[in-house]
Amino acid sequence: MAQKIEKHRSQDGYLIIESLMALLLGATIALTFIFTSTSNLTKSDRLRKELLMKSICEEQMNLLIENPPRFDERLTLTAEETNFEYKEENGSDKYEKTYKIKTTYKRLEIPGLDQIQGKDEQNEDENAQTNQKIMENVKNNIKEMIWQVRIEVIDPDEPENIFSLSSYLYNDKAMVKIDAL
Repeated sequence: MAQKIEKHRSQDGYLIIESLMALLLGATIALTFIFTSTSNLTKSDRLRKELLMKSICEEQMNLLIENPPRFDERLTLTAEETNFEYKEENGSDKYEKTYKIKTTYKRLEIPGLDQIQGKDEQNEDENAQTNQKIMENVKNNIKEMIWQVRIEVIDPDEPENIFSLSSYLYNDKAMVKIDAL
């Protein structure tokens, strides 16, 4: 008879372990949802800052291409640093700040003919000397005609957040000089 009573015992309630598992599952789902939402908001904010810095950089590059500086050796000595104030048109103060813009100029450097051909020693024949002189003429003229420029936009709140853009500028006032062979 004792066996019959145990078999017919009521199974109506939940055990405490079942309740805890249900709570754990619910908490996991809620935390996943919260984490995903905040992660998406953070990534959207970072993408907006990056796109803003990109547009500032492109605007500065376009201004530089339209109005190039006077090309001389002083440009390569130090980087030019300026500030750019950005203000939202819709009145949001979150992105209104002053960005730092760093502009660096370099002359275009072309390697020597031996480096291009992968040779370690110089050939002494007449053809190699002529090729070397032609290459030196090209190298010197390109050095004056084409300049490299790099513009970096630095976020003042996060100095490690930098967007950079590089391009070539053409010096239309440079004179092509061809030395006699």
